[in-house]
Amino acid sequence: MGERRILENDKIRVEIDDLGAELSRIYDKEKEREVLWDADPRYWGRHACILFPIVGALNQDTYHYEGKEYTMKQHGFARNRPFQLEKQTADSVTHKLVWDEETYAVYPFRFALYVTHTVSEKKIQVSWRVENLQEKELYFSIGGHPAFRVPVLQDTAFEDYSLVFQCKDDEPRCIRINEPGLALPESEMTMRLQDGRKKVEKDMFQEGVYIFEHGQIESAGFLMPDGSPYLTLECKGFPYFGVWAAKGAPFICLEPWYGRTDAVGFSGTLEEREGGNCLKAGQTFEASYQIMLA
Repeated sequence: MGERRILENDKIRVEIDDLGAELSRIYDKEKEREVLWDADPRYWGRHACILFPIVGALNQDTYHYEGKEYTMKQHGFARNRPFQLEKQTADSVTHKLVWDEETYAVYPFRFALYVTHTVSEKKIQVSWRVENLQEKELYFSIGGHPAFRVPVLQDTAFEDYSLVFQCKDDEPRCIRINEPGLALPESEMTMRLQDGRKKVEKDMFQEGVYIFEHGQIESAGFLMPDGSPYLTLECKGFPYFGVWAAKGAPFICLEPWYGRTDAVGFSGTLEEREGGNCLKAGQTFEASYQIMLA
């Protein structure tokens, strides 16, 4: 862990770790409860890590670029790197990660990645900025992985809660993954919703993440056992979205992505990865999502 930066108002307290520029705590002062997962390593030792420069897994943990083979573990290296504190104000914190010889050895690109967390009332905005600092194209994916406590109320169970979606279709389509974390396109299924809602089921994450493609999900969140709102994550414009929990864990991740894990059997180059993004020399990419507490 690095040093934690604190953003606080009369409604919430938010903490961001220098290590990985990771959102590490959301405390709802009005409701007097912790909202973000506490990174208990028995289930999953993260809170809300950033996924960069890949989202998901590479086939056999390798990719090919300009005739060379590179190795990289799931979700990339940014979540394990110390970020520099670029700026802190009363309501925002900006962290910066710049390429170095260590990153260049596994990802041969010159980049700068800025992550800004901004707090307003009971809303946290997470903003990303990727800069291409070289004279050739830069290929990358980026994503969020925030985990929220479910259940959050005492004397309630995981399956007492509901997921709620705002999406382009009442029956959004999703795909699943295999054990190494690679996508199974042939597994496409419909997640059947009623008024945008799906009851959380005890064993619904036994086969891992649900991946929604083609920008179907504009927001997702949770409802309390009595049907009242708990929180919402808004991500309009994001092409991919994941919903995941570790087996038997008391949390659920809502994951907005610009990118996706490799499909089983994928053997293309980095440029050909599903959902990859390309920045020309000197270009910048920006995106943001919002977490809103009820």
